[in-house]
Order: sequence, then structure tokens, then C-alpha cells
Amino acid sequence: MMLYKATSGVGINRYMTFDGVGTYKLHTSGANWTEAVRTCLHENAYLAIVNSKAESYVLQALMKWFMSSGDFAYLGFHDREEEGKYRTVFGLPLSYTGFETWTDGYPVGTNTFNCGCIHRSGGLCDHICNASIPFICEKFD
Repeated sequence: MMLYKATSGVGINRYMTFDGVGTYKLHTSGANWTEAVRTCLHENAYLAIVNSKAESYVLQALMKWFMSSGDFAYLGFHDREEEGKYRTVFGLPLSYTGFETWTDGYPVGTNTFNCGCIHRSGGLCDHICNASIPFICEKFD
């Protein structure tokens, strides 16, 4: 994993800026996917979307630093409307993000695993939408 240094806001439950990558907050107190989307919007942010390997490394680092247990955190994509057709919270196909590296064994490909997440390993995965798990918000540029 590459090393990225947070340049502002360092600490748990705070937005942290990583130069050249983005500004993120890992919410360690879990929520379901819909609640996670609402929380991010309330913070003038959105459920994070991975656009590069560098961004994956940063989110992976946040999970390593601040999550004492669990392997998953919700991200801003889903296939709730059509199985296997993943879209971001902005309605764009996941293929437009520039990052489609899935964790081994994912996507699960069933009607119950419809909400996007990141695995502690840095790969994408799908998860049950009503599960209460951590989530990552990303600030608008």
C-alpha cells in the first residue's frame, strides 16, 4: 500500500484531507446504506466513490487506522434498480469512475447484496443494504 499523508483534520470522526486525492470522513458508528447517504448529504458531502487506486489506498488506510473490527464500509454505488448494473449515487455507471477492482468473491450477484462498499483490502464489494456498517463520506471539491 502506498503511503498518503493527511494534510488537515487528522483524527477519528473528522474530515481528513489527502493532497491530490480528496477529503474523507470514516463514520465508525454504523448505519444502513440509505442512512449513510443521508448523513453524508447532511454534512455537505456524498457517500465516497473510488476513482483511482490512490483513492482506494487512502480509504483502505482510514479503515486500518480507525476501524477496530469489521471488514467493510459503505461507498456511493449500488445495483438496487437492476441487478449487476452498478450506478453511483449520482446515477452514473460504475464504469465511469475509473476504478472497478473487486475484492475476490465479489460482487456476490444476488438480489440481497445491492449496496456498494469497500473491503479492508481496498477492493470493491457489495453488501446487504439494511446492514449497519461503517461508511465513508467524501467532500465535494
